[in-house]
Amino acid sequence: MILHFFNVNYEKLKRSTRGCVMIAPLSLLLVLAVSSCAGFAYDRTTHEIVIGGETLHDFKGATHVHSKYSHDSTSEFDDILAGAIHGGLDFIFITDHNNGESKEWEGFYDDERLLVLSGIEYSTNWGHLLIYNGGDFVPDYRDVPTLIETVRAQSPEYLAIAAHPSSSKKPFDHPESELIDGMEIINLSTLFYDACIPEMILNALLLGGIPGNLLLQTLYDKPKKNLAMFDAIGEERAFIATGSTDAHGRFPLVDSYSKTLPTITTHVFARSLSPESIYEAMRRGRTYVALDASDDAKGFEFYGRSRGSKLLPGEEIDLAEDAELIARTPVIASIRLVESGRVVKKVDGRFLKFEAVDPGFYRVEVNLRGRPWIYSSGIRIN
Repeated sequence: MILHFFNVNYEKLKRSTRGCVMIAPLSLLLVLAVSSCAGFAYDRTTHEIVIGGETLHDFKGATHVHSKYSHDSTSEFDDILAGAIHGGLDFIFITDHNNGESKEWEGFYDDERLLVLSGIEYSTNWGHLLIYNGGDFVPDYRDVPTLIETVRAQSPEYLAIAAHPSSSKKPFDHPESELIDGMEIINLSTLFYDACIPEMILNALLLGGIPGNLLLQTLYDKPKKNLAMFDAIGEERAFIATGSTDAHGRFPLVDSYSKTLPTITTHVFARSLSPESIYEAMRRGRTYVALDASDDAKGFEFYGRSRGSKLLPGEEIDLAEDAELIARTPVIASIRLVESGRVVKKVDGRFLKFEAVDPGFYRVEVNLRGRPWIYSSGIRIN
């Protein structure tokens, strides 16, 4: 949050009305201090990892984007496309509320360097549910079991992801259900609108006048509730981590796609930039979430090795004498290996290696310059 820059206990301050009001004048100091800073340059850097003799590519994308086909957005596709290209994204999902009209835009753009896919954000009785690769729009969508049954019949290879599960306004009630394949670890729109009113106004000013890499640090803190939820479910079964901006483009100064789309991304390790490969990689949990506004996360790796096999997140490995977990980062950072919410190893550098002696659900968190940067999906050791 903004006051992290001033070493202030933000959460304690925010709990009181007086404290919330105090945020405004203190935060103005930050506006004055950084409003002239240079922006972060996004590009399409490439990174590959070899697993089982197969080369996989790190593709980054926006998995939750709204257009004029949503009731709360008037944005044209060209604006979304320009923002994705500016942000150096490899793929985007346009996920409008309760309709599938964005299917007309599916395909390759920008000399086939950008893949546009269509999903749907359904407003269900459990909360908002993102469906990817789910076939045609399902009119009877309120009841989740009924919705999933219909989607499965249309497209067995679908994905169901709980949107903004811990939002104060629109939480998702049952992410632990076997019907749900994963959850958003981070949702920028939720972070913005859950802020107290004075801070929200200042965030709007910041978003309009400060580069994305600094903006994100004013909004973002570790999503403890979401991570605890993710760990609890991951201990029981395969579960996918995604992250999004939930961009709507409602206010050009505040919510333009060029500003928001590159800030929080979902990375996937896929064979190629194709719908089939992206869907497969997501289904297998070969994902990590990055605050790419802080720095481009391509080059990050997290994998396990056991009995000669090398496996990515989303998979399970057997506990053996040679079982180990390895994480690499593209730049020097603070790498934490987490098991069931407990940090079991921490390294300041670019490489972490951990010899596994206990079964568990392991994932990686990375901080850059003292701020959150990367959250991986998990590897289960049996």
